[in-house]
Amino acid sequence: MKLLAKYFLCLLLIVTAGTVQAQEFGKNKVNYSVFTWQFFETEHFDVYYTDGGYKTALIASEIAEDSYDRLSRHWNFTPRKRIPILVNNSHNDFSETNVILEILEEGIGGFTELFKNRVVIPWEGSLAKFRHVIHHELTHALMFDMLYGGVLESIFSREYMFQLPLWFIEGLADHESQYWGTEPDMIVRDGIITGYLPPVQHIYGGYLAYKGGESFFKFLQEEHGNPTKWIIGEILQSLATTKNVEKTFKSIFGKSIEDISKEWHRKLRENHWPEVAGREISEDFALKLTDHRKLKNYLNMTPSFNPTGDRIAFLTDRNGYKEIMLMSAIDGKLIDTVVKGEKAGDYEEMHWMRGGITWSPDGKMIAFATKAGAKDVIHISQVSSGGYDKVIKPDMDAIYSPDWSPDGRKILFCGIKDSKLDLFTVDIESLTYKRLTNDFFDESSPRWSPDGKKIVFSSDRLTTSYEYSIEQMKGFYNIFTMDADGTNIQQITTSKFHDSNPSWSPDGENIVFTSDRNGISNLYYADLKDMTLAPLTNLLTGASTPCWSPDGNKIAFTSFKEGGWDIYLLKRPLKRNITFESITPTTYRKETLRQTAFSDDDKKENIILSDNGSGQKITIGDKEQKPYKLKFSPDMFNAFASYNTFYGVGGMGQLTLSDIMGNHRLFLGANLLYSLEESDGVVSYYNLKRQTNYGISAFHYKTYYRSYNRNILSDRIYGGSLMASHPFNKFKRQDLSFNLLNIERDVYQTTYSGYYNQPQIFTGHQKLEGISTATFETQFVNDTSLWGHIGPVNGSRYKFNIEHAPDIPLTDISFTTVEFDYRKYYRFGIKYNIVTRFSGGASLGKNPRLFFLGGTSNWLNAQYKNLPGNLEYMQDMFFARYPFPFRGFKYYEEYGQRYFLTNLEFRFPFIDYIALNWPIPLAIGNINGVLFTDIGSAWYKPSLDPETGEDVYDKSFNALSTSSGTYALDDIKMSWGVGIRMNLGFAVLRFDTAWKTNLDTQEPKPVFYLSIGPDF
Repeated sequence: MKLLAKYFLCLLLIVTAGTVQAQEFGKNKVNYSVFTWQFFETEHFDVYYTDGGYKTALIASEIAEDSYDRLSRHWNFTPRKRIPILVNNSHNDFSETNVILEILEEGIGGFTELFKNRVVIPWEGSLAKFRHVIHHELTHALMFDMLYGGVLESIFSREYMFQLPLWFIEGLADHESQYWGTEPDMIVRDGIITGYLPPVQHIYGGYLAYKGGESFFKFLQEEHGNPTKWIIGEILQSLATTKNVEKTFKSIFGKSIEDISKEWHRKLRENHWPEVAGREISEDFALKLTDHRKLKNYLNMTPSFNPTGDRIAFLTDRNGYKEIMLMSAIDGKLIDTVVKGEKAGDYEEMHWMRGGITWSPDGKMIAFATKAGAKDVIHISQVSSGGYDKVIKPDMDAIYSPDWSPDGRKILFCGIKDSKLDLFTVDIESLTYKRLTNDFFDESSPRWSPDGKKIVFSSDRLTTSYEYSIEQMKGFYNIFTMDADGTNIQQITTSKFHDSNPSWSPDGENIVFTSDRNGISNLYYADLKDMTLAPLTNLLTGASTPCWSPDGNKIAFTSFKEGGWDIYLLKRPLKRNITFESITPTTYRKETLRQTAFSDDDKKENIILSDNGSGQKITIGDKEQKPYKLKFSPDMFNAFASYNTFYGVGGMGQLTLSDIMGNHRLFLGANLLYSLEESDGVVSYYNLKRQTNYGISAFHYKTYYRSYNRNILSDRIYGGSLMASHPFNKFKRQDLSFNLLNIERDVYQTTYSGYYNQPQIFTGHQKLEGISTATFETQFVNDTSLWGHIGPVNGSRYKFNIEHAPDIPLTDISFTTVEFDYRKYYRFGIKYNIVTRFSGGASLGKNPRLFFLGGTSNWLNAQYKNLPGNLEYMQDMFFARYPFPFRGFKYYEEYGQRYFLTNLEFRFPFIDYIALNWPIPLAIGNINGVLFTDIGSAWYKPSLDPETGEDVYDKSFNALSTSSGTYALDDIKMSWGVGIRMNLGFAVLRFDTAWKTNLDTQEPKPVFYLSIGPDF
């Protein structure tokens, strides 16, 4: 019976080949906007851009050509083909791209797609970041070309199977795109001092893949290269031949990666351990209000005092989601959760990287910016009685860092408009906007002065006439002030470092800010009376987002330590006696200071912007703009085989094609045999350009299998589907499909010849009457779940499905089926979960569906109950549903036209780490345990004989039985059990042991389940 469900695998390919008819759970990529793309050509690139993005595309093209030149010289390599670059006007537009179908969360600054080597980037307002991202992604593009060549050329060779570790891919790209910086230096210093930085070969993901890998390549260049010998080029040239990282390192350095990693760690200890004696940690002088180590989270940041100073609003991910919470400003005790982010369409993203929380002057409301659908909005949320809720929707590509004016009438914020990130104000009542700056430089963290007459902000702007080149895109930020109307801009700090996050003292006489002028981001303050600067901290790691308390006696700030961010409270800040001389430069800063001392500040090889006093202009020459034209090209060809204990064995060759934007996708799958009638094939087209996606598919499958009486059955299945899916936001969507299905069956009777090991003899052939159906199906899906390493760990997900097969001419069966499925994940403690699931369904009409309960998905050691006599009836085979899991029971053990299924699980950490030396070296971590109970039932609708009045089915529903003198479950079936879960990297392995019980007695013999796949 395993092979009989091969049909379901074949039909499933229609669904899994694209994204339109996604029958399962999952969050949505939403195309809120319809973009009109254009492009122009440079020497090495085709640069694509949308409405209003021509100027940023010009800047991107100049940066790209500069990066191309540097990488080609460093690596002694020239790419084989032109490289497409897609420039988006904002991160919101970038998140809608269909070049890849994964959801692009906040924090992803760009990507390079492998098969067509497409570079996709957003413009986020910072020229320094723009340059870094473009160079980073072009490093990927040239590396992919160098190592893999064309995908079609290497698809059947070992190049396709050769995969670089993530620390190599991302670390190399960061190393090439920025020599070194304060942030990676902080992370690596913290990691080597506190002991969580692993050997490079054991870095598998997260920010350490970027920053740890970058540090490793920095070490290689410093120890084995020089300004005229770029060691990375030698490594890549060798990799193109060996296709093995370990062999390459041994051939070039004569040492294994493990040995070189040990040298890297020794160098880091040599550089950073001496810092411990001369620096301070935040706990030494400030009160710690949050503890990410205890909570096992990463972010506790952007503290903001309420007007009375007794509460602090802050952004945290302590529950997995980015949320705004209130805590006591005295001891950090949690008071309330104000905003539950990332669970609804108005809070798709909480802008944790450039966010900010601001209080209304009366302390009744807070304001903050989020991604809400296609655009960013400013939320005004009530915190206490007397406040109100409001959403302000500026017509801008992005919004960051709102700040409420002291008179309560306006909100100041950063916004991207006309491809420029500038400062704006909005009147809360009239919704009138005023633009305060207008240039391509970056502004961040604007704050009103206490009297509302001034604004302080951080910027990389230049205040005199200038010619601005790519070489100047180094992220030098200073603190500026301006009058409230945007005039009279004055520079407060002057440095070639990063001065940011300014905050006024309550009397307006001082400004606290962060600066990395010694190589570590510390707190400083500027005295505006005598225009002097003084440090407030001498940290070992770093600080950010300071906020002065209303009484002026405290500063709340965020500090990084032991791999995460926490909020601290510095009391009597101006009483600290720290001198500039005591804040010695780090090893990294000493090097940059030497570079600055001997650099040519007037070097301008490629001018991007200029200002001669009459206004900023882009100096790049215009390019011929061309309209985008639809053209398909191959993405990949793949031949695959699959195995599923319920669905059986299947295989197919698949060719996917798409246009450069990924909006139009064509899937061709085939398993060709000696005749078309014996072959399998599917053709699907999907249009993903708009918010409502749609598709069309046609398929044909032919398969053979053996029935229980040794006959050979052959089914031919063919038909087509029209599909549409409308995601309302990231979490909710409505799917719709119209399906035509035809099934034809041939039966070949056989018998044994009577001789051992001789072939069977065919005794007859019969062609059975087939089935033709037309079905309409719709479902509503909501999914806010967060995933861990074995399955969802927080949030909820549910779906409601209706399928109708009408009783119309040319169709053979009719039914209406309704199903629902609700799952809730309760997270408590650190790694513990209680999971509840309740599902049910009913099928009505002339030919209702069957629901089969029992077993679990992808059950490798599957067991089957005696099947109902009519299972070979084509309707039951092709139109049945299989709710999982129902452990303690075998496949097909319970069935009916109605069902319910309840699952309750307690999931917990079981074994942190296990290592084996014999019989095979094997190390597995994060093994989880589960305790579960499954309760369910399947039954028929009672059907009475009109003559006798008796129930003609023996599957009518009786919940309880008292035949033994005690209450026991009857048609309600129940089991309980235990299990373990292991993530093997490529799949989750599940092992369960389950016992049946009716609450009165219990089956002594359990059923064992070895299966693969994530938990429900």
